[in-house]
Amino acid sequence: MMIDHMLHDFRRASRELYNQFFHQDDPIRNRHALNLYAPVEARLFQAMSELAGIHDMLPYGIRQSAIAIRLNLHQDVQIRVCADPNIHEWQDWIVERHENVILSFVRFTDLHDSYEWDYHYVMAQVEDWPNHPDLTGHLVLVGHEFAVYYRDLPRPMDLEHLEATNPSQLDSDLADGD
Repeated sequence: MMIDHMLHDFRRASRELYNQFFHQDDPIRNRHALNLYAPVEARLFQAMSELAGIHDMLPYGIRQSAIAIRLNLHQDVQIRVCADPNIHEWQDWIVERHENVILSFVRFTDLHDSYEWDYHYVMAQVEDWPNHPDLTGHLVLVGHEFAVYYRDLPRPMDLEHLEATNPSQLDSDLADGD
C-alpha cells in the first residue's frame, strides 16, 4: 500500500509547525525549543498515521521497518551514507538509475538544526542494496524528492543505535560531519 501522501503531508506539517511556532533565532533558545518540539512532532506523526488508517507505527525517529522507501529513479541519485554510526560520519554515494535499493524510514532531517527547517532529507536505513550488501543496516540520507513510501512487512530491529534516536544529536552530528 502506498502511503506517499501521508509522509509528504507529515513532512510539510511538521516543518511548518516548527518554523512558525518553535524556531528561535538564538542558538541556545533554539536548542531548548528543539527539545520541547520533539514530543509534539512524535505525536503529530502518530496522529497523521492513525488518520491514514495505520495504527502500528513505532514512535517517530525510530526505524519504521513497516515503511519501505523505494527511490524514484529517473536519473542517478546522490545520497549520503553513514559510514560510522558511532560518530555519524557521512559519505556521498551515487545510486545508479536502475539499482533496486530498499530502505526503511527513520525520520526527516536537514543538515543543520540552527535555521528554519526545510526537511530536505529523509533519513533511512538500508534494508537491501544488492550492489552493496556491505551497506545493509547503514543509515542514509536521501533527498525527499526521490523517496516514494510504501507499507511493508515489518523487519526485525537489527541496529541498537536506532532504537533510541535523539533527533537533536543526529542533527548536530550531521552538521559536524558536513
